[in-house]
Amino acid sequence: MYRSVGLALLVLAGVIDSASSCLCMERPEIYFCKSDFAVALKVKDSGTVEGLYKVYRVDLLRMYRAVPFENLDTDRVLTAGDTVPWCGVDFIKDAFYVISGYFNVTAGQPTRMQANSCEIQLISPNDPRLTYIPPECETQNGYSGG
Repeated sequence: MYRSVGLALLVLAGVIDSASSCLCMERPEIYFCKSDFAVALKVKDSGTVEGLYKVYRVDLLRMYRAVPFENLDTDRVLTAGDTVPWCGVDFIKDAFYVISGYFNVTAGQPTRMQANSCEIQLISPNDPRLTYIPPECETQNGYSGG
């Protein structure tokens, strides 16, 4: 009896830890304003695994904001792969997204855009450039809303 209760608690602790690892602590507009970039894009493939990351080929449709950076690869987006406990995104081929995120800098490679599930601003079957209204950011890294 005690053994099965202990096992159930261990399993429950694992489920809670796994679910809480992707808990978004702020509203999407906060992520938008604090991020290195915010873009509208269309996903072109189902992604390929590169080490700990899943890499998606994308068409960059619009850059809403970005901190200055050189050697930027705008044809790909990185996200956490299935084998790591980070908040990866399973992008859908041919879907449109507005995402924010951070630049991933790896020596000897172009700088890549990286996003997690908290940084998804919009998912749409249609081009978001016609309907998406980005939040107003007070400063480079701040949100002016309430």
